[in-house]
Amino acid sequence: MNASRSSAAGTRHRLDRAASATLGPNAVQVEAEGASDRERRFAIRCFRKGLRRAALASSLLAACGPGTPPVGLYANVDRLDAAVDTDGGSDGAAAEAGEPRLTPDGTWLLWAETSTCVGIGNLGIHGLTEAVGTVELSVDADGVVRHAFRKCHVEQTPVLGMATTIPDAISRSLPVRSYVGLLDDTAVGSAYQSRLDIELWAVRLDDPNHDALPTTADDPRVFDQDEDGKPGVTLVMGDATCEMYVVQRGKMKWSGAVVSATRIDGGGSSTSEQVVLSSTGGFCATGHRTWFPPDDARFVLMRVDGKHGSIDLDKDGDGRVSCDEAVAYGVGPFAPRTPDNSVCQVDPGDG
Repeated sequence: MNASRSSAAGTRHRLDRAASATLGPNAVQVEAEGASDRERRFAIRCFRKGLRRAALASSLLAACGPGTPPVGLYANVDRLDAAVDTDGGSDGAAAEAGEPRLTPDGTWLLWAETSTCVGIGNLGIHGLTEAVGTVELSVDADGVVRHAFRKCHVEQTPVLGMATTIPDAISRSLPVRSYVGLLDDTAVGSAYQSRLDIELWAVRLDDPNHDALPTTADDPRVFDQDEDGKPGVTLVMGDATCEMYVVQRGKMKWSGAVVSATRIDGGGSSTSEQVVLSSTGGFCATGHRTWFPPDDARFVLMRVDGKHGSIDLDKDGDGRVSCDEAVAYGVGPFAPRTPDNSVCQVDPGDG
């Protein structure tokens, strides 16, 4: 096999693997070896149809879900079916209407809001976590979107009057994470879906998705990620009431739609698993059950590099959007919710 043929086969294999990881085991797959370009294009069209159906279904579910979404959430998703031509792609209806198309390549801000329910006695207390980071996006001709995500800031709402402080040293000590997704098209209403993204705090796992988290500080997989001389990462409860030293695994997967030439938003799933290795006592030493309301996470991807009509957060003109510049923008434009305990009154563990 010559070099160019080997490269082409490798590209097809990576694309099939990325699409399969994004859409799950039931996605149409094409074998890397022996697959024709026509077969590969057919498979991609099948993936895209799956994305359009998923985006439309998500929009309908969101209408029944808790909380008030920001203006524009799933806007124009109902145009997907109308914009599909006989070849399985978008027919340019948005462009004909004068709407600019999205250009993915560049710097984006990712804002995500996730829900956690904390069981205290017979009560289910709703907490919200907001995370902000920057993402470098690049996309190939088949709509496979490559993400390079850098986390910048995490903030949580109080539970029983006490908030957990997550120092920026934790977010900014995380490595840049790479993951892929699929973008159906670049017109308004086109579907977007990311594959599973896994975030580890202060632990190294051979299998990040399935390995059990360590339960003791002397486990060799645990390390001092925030470099404060304490095992794991340090979380502070309340006004320095107590400290917890933890390891954590988060799993995120997003599904949404193109809202404008500079914005993608939608919902998805976001769960986390945390082990307290040790603490200074008090409330931090008290274990509470937690669960995650289904279909209650939200995200916004917004272009922020000043290109293609977007805002420019590069205030110091150094050619990149730093974490400080991203965080300074604030979360107000994303319409964050306030906690609503009614979404936590059904504990799935009680079933």
